[in-house]
Amino acid sequence: MKAKRVTTQALVGQQGINLIEQVVLRMGSIWNPTVAIDVGIDGNIELCEPGTGRALGIVLLVQSRATEGEFQAETDQSFEYLCSERELEYWMQGNAPVLLIRSRPSTNEAYWVSLKEYFGEPARRATRLVRFDKEANRFDEAAFDRLLAAGGKPDSGLYLGPPTKSERLISNLLAVASYAPRVYMAVTTLRKADDLWKQAAANSIRLEGPVVLKGGFLVSFHDLREWPWTQFCDRGSVEDFDTIEWAESEDADRRNEFIWLLRDSLRQKLYPQVVYRKDQECFMFRAHPNLEPFSVEYEGQRGTSTRQVFTRRVSAKTGKVSWYRHDAFEGAFRHYRGQWYLEINPTYVFTVDGDKISLFQGDSLSAIKRFERNSDVRRQVLMWASYLGRGEDLINPAYPFLAFGDLLAVDVNRGIDDDAWEVKKSGDEAEAANSAQEVMEW
Repeated sequence: MKAKRVTTQALVGQQGINLIEQVVLRMGSIWNPTVAIDVGIDGNIELCEPGTGRALGIVLLVQSRATEGEFQAETDQSFEYLCSERELEYWMQGNAPVLLIRSRPSTNEAYWVSLKEYFGEPARRATRLVRFDKEANRFDEAAFDRLLAAGGKPDSGLYLGPPTKSERLISNLLAVASYAPRVYMAVTTLRKADDLWKQAAANSIRLEGPVVLKGGFLVSFHDLREWPWTQFCDRGSVEDFDTIEWAESEDADRRNEFIWLLRDSLRQKLYPQVVYRKDQECFMFRAHPNLEPFSVEYEGQRGTSTRQVFTRRVSAKTGKVSWYRHDAFEGAFRHYRGQWYLEINPTYVFTVDGDKISLFQGDSLSAIKRFERNSDVRRQVLMWASYLGRGEDLINPAYPFLAFGDLLAVDVNRGIDDDAWEVKKSGDEAEAANSAQEVMEW
């Protein structure tokens, strides 16, 4: 009885497979050998993003042909391989990408071609002959990009696409955590809001909102039965209601009155550090008396961060201040699925002295808005959300009529490759972007 023996060709064949696996692993990708019955495919390569290891969902089928002798028609620059009609017909069927890898394990040489691409021309297909260029077709780590191109075509049968990318989307809707529990209404002889404030000033009375004067009635979160409100309305006519009757009302007028009370509450809550600019229709950080730049700390997605919210630009030519820039936001209260939110739309205000609007407000604002990226806007939204959501402390007592919670966030099972959407600028655009960046950095 003859003893069983492993053949030299079997050993060389396995050494060829091992060489392929070593190269694939050095690429940072995955080699999956065929472990069941095979009829012409020795395994597959699953490509992964170098450095991160992120699976790209691109799979290449591999047929290995190893030898320890010379390749067919070998020279210093090239060699050939003649495919049989039977194996070529098998490799070319279907639409999965198939690589033919010829190797010489003893010298650590390996070369590859993508068969469907190589035999795409009928004339070449008829010859069944593959000509390998030892430089261009070398199978090593540097071949990754070409492998990616070979396997990433839409008509490739095993192109699965990248794995599902889940993302947590942070909106610019800041939840209203609480508002005043009661709304008070009383009859008044005043007919215009200006009359209310003029009468208060004439009597040296300081009034603070929120308050709405409409149709001979005062509506407020303040108890109108108390001083100083009794000076402006009929105390005996005061009625109070659960605020939910306004907040969830189907009546448009009541809903608008509630929004007005919220906006007036927001003004009071932010004053005096942040003021409402009626001419710009936004809230902005107020300049300090010395007009020195200042920053605020806020809780970002990665912990505590700092942002300069008031700064200035000094002309290199004259040494004078060209403008002051105030971080600002346009705010609107929105009702969504039974919850009230403050919509935060970041913007900027440019002044010449910390108060008077710059003549170049429109141009400067447009320059920033054109070239700000999503990350820039996100940081501003997070800063404002953190600033608005600050609670009670020794310096800032809690404002009783309005408090905020968290930004509305949504978890989705689809994501966007931000790098793929990055804008590539031409020379002129780059110059304009530099100008805008100067405005942003200052």
